[in-house]
Order: sequence, then structure tokens, then C-alpha cells
Amino acid sequence: MKEEAQQAFYLNFFPACANLFEKCEIHLSFQALSRMLILAVIIQGLDLGLSVAGPAGEPAESAATENDQAAAELEEEMRRWIQQLDADRFADRELATNHLVTAGLAAIRLTKEAANGSSLEVTTRAVYILQRLALEENSHVQEAARQALIQLAAGEDSTAQRGATKSLARLTSLWQEAALNELELLGAELHKSSEHQGVNVVDVVDWIRIGPQWRGELEGLKHLAWLEHLDRLTVSHPEANDHWLMSVLALKNLKHLHLNRTKVTDEGITKLRALEQLHILRIWFTPVSDNCLDDLAAQQQLEKLELYGTAVSREGVQGLITALPGDVVDYKRGGLLGVSCASPPSRCLVQHVEQGTAADEAGLRVNDIILSYDGQKVMDFNGLRQLISAHLPGRQVQVVVQRGEKNLTKQVTLGAWKQSFRP
Repeated sequence: MKEEAQQAFYLNFFPACANLFEKCEIHLSFQALSRMLILAVIIQGLDLGLSVAGPAGEPAESAATENDQAAAELEEEMRRWIQQLDADRFADRELATNHLVTAGLAAIRLTKEAANGSSLEVTTRAVYILQRLALEENSHVQEAARQALIQLAAGEDSTAQRGATKSLARLTSLWQEAALNELELLGAELHKSSEHQGVNVVDVVDWIRIGPQWRGELEGLKHLAWLEHLDRLTVSHPEANDHWLMSVLALKNLKHLHLNRTKVTDEGITKLRALEQLHILRIWFTPVSDNCLDDLAAQQQLEKLELYGTAVSREGVQGLITALPGDVVDYKRGGLLGVSCASPPSRCLVQHVEQGTAADEAGLRVNDIILSYDGQKVMDFNGLRQLISAHLPGRQVQVVVQRGEKNLTKQVTLGAWKQSFRP
């Protein structure tokens, strides 16, 4: 009866641990479980709203002493469990393994130490325990176990090192799948394609877009860290800022990054220098200025840099064009007409009018020949694009076109570059 009363007391103050009681009932005495709960409070710093003094005004020092004693007793008990990993009876080894898995965070340090011992049985079971804990739903337990495996895998060649390396390989694919599921649940757009792997056809994520539908805020972006092979990412959320970019830096193999209508500043662009594999950087309608140009110029690996609708000046971008090799920089103030025309040196013959754009609304048609833009003569499509690039969205201009034997003047209000389907 006394033990039942104690259990009721603990469940009153530890309601979140009800499942843990059920899970551990078979393997743990109530006294051991009580010590585990106390240790969890110490390790995780849980704010339970309880006084640090005892029920009868017991001083805080006495309560702390009891906690230290409980922690020491639990560690001693876990050491006994670790010794039992090499017990003669299989049932005892299994029971000890389950005890350590149930202990969770508190068992990780001692289990990692045991993995480096001389017993093959203990090493194998210790690595298995860490692998189990690395799949826990509790993110603190999962990360601590993952770090323990990483440290073992980074050691000298040994049974523990090889076992941890294999475990990490198996876990990585599971973590990646879980991360993709979480990102999708939080509103990320995952664009996939089919790929043949042997006789199987599997879906492969080509790129991810964190758009306006994203509900995960900054915290949800932590899942990106598991996608070590992701090479394309678009961030087009109105609240995306420099702090969001810190999660992007975990993507060491990222080759293509598109920032569209974000709050990223010059300071955030500085951080992108850490992405050494980045080849295409598209910055659209994001408040960066000439202050970021030196950092952009330092990224000599860039093959394409788009600056559309930023605060970068035309004068400033000239130095950037000189600093980066080849025809890398594409600079526009952000205005969009919405036509595709014949390639130079042909005249500026309209071949396509994008539906819903400024050109469409102004009545431009396929086979029109654009003669002038905002009072300036247009020789070819390159010349037209250069004239448009100097203007912001909302700018009103006159466009003169030849349609058959007539010249027509169209009043056009420029639109803004939009997020295309392709990243």
C-alpha cells in the first residue's frame, strides 16, 4: 500500500511520466524508477513549479543532497546493469539491455564508455542500446545518443568503431525519411522525381521550397540538418530572416539556393560564404544592399548570381560583375514585362506572352515587333531586357510595337518577377 501511495504521489506531480511507469513496470522496481525521475529533473532542468524546500520547511541544501544521493545510486545501479550485459544467462543480458534503454538520457554516457571495453558482447549490446536511443521521440535523448555514436565512429579502428559506423549508416536513412515527413507536415513543398535503383523505382527529392505555407517557423527548420545530400532549396517565406539561414548552413552539399521575398539582410548573406558547394544563388526582392557585395564577390565558385529587386545599386553591381569570372551576374531592379522574344541579332519579335503579366494586360501579342521601350529604341531582345532591368515593379512605360503594317503604342505598368515552378 505504501508503494501504491508513492506511485500516486509521483503521478500527481509527473503526469507526463504515466506512460513511462507503464513501460518500465516489468523491469524496474518502483524505487529505481523514483530515482530515475529525480535524475531526469536534475538533467533536463524541468520546471515543475515545486519549492526547493522540503514539505516541512526542509532547507534547499538538504533537498540537493538527497538529489545527489539519488543520482549516485542510480548511476551505481546502471553500472550493475552494464556489468550484466556480459552475464552468463541470455535472459539476464536481455534484461540489462532493456533496463539501459529505458533509462534513456541518463544511461548514454556510461553505455558509450562500456562500448569501448574489451568484451565483444558488451560492445555489441552497448552500440545496439545507443542505436535504440537514437530513435527515441525525445529530441534530447535522440541527439545525445547520436553524438555518442558519432564519437565512437570517429575513434580508432575497433569493434565499437565499426559497429557505430554501421549503426549511423542505418540510422541516417531513417532520420532523413523522418525529417522529410516532418518538413512536409509543416508545410514545406517537396518536389520529387523517380529514380531507378537496381530493379526498384524510388522517389527522390530533387528540391525543397519553404514557402508561404510553411508553419514550422524557425524551430521546424532543424529537420534540414538531416538532408545532407539536398542540393536545391528555395526559401520564399515573408518571415524568413538571417536566423533562418543558420539552418540552411547545415546543408553542406547545397548547390542551388533561391531567396525570394525574405527579410534576409547583408549580415545573412555573409553567412553564405560557408556554403562552399553553392553554384547558383538567386536573391529576389530581399533587402540586401551594396554592403554585401564584398561577400558575394568572395564566392568565386558561383556560376550564376541573380539580384532581382534588391537594394543593390547599379553602380555597386558593376564592381561585382568585374570580380566574378564570366557572365555570372544577372542584375535587375525587379520589373517584369512578361514576353519572350527572338534571340539576337534578330529583331525583337515577340514569341510568347506570359499570361497575367504586364505585357498580357497591356495587349501585346505574339508576332508583335517591339520597336521602343520607355522612349528608347529597341534593337533586339538583349537590349529590351537591359532597359527593363533598370526599372522597379509598378513603373509605367510606353511600349511601341509593330503589328502588321501598323505601329501601336501600349501603356504598360510593369509587374514583378514571380517564383517560377522550377527552383
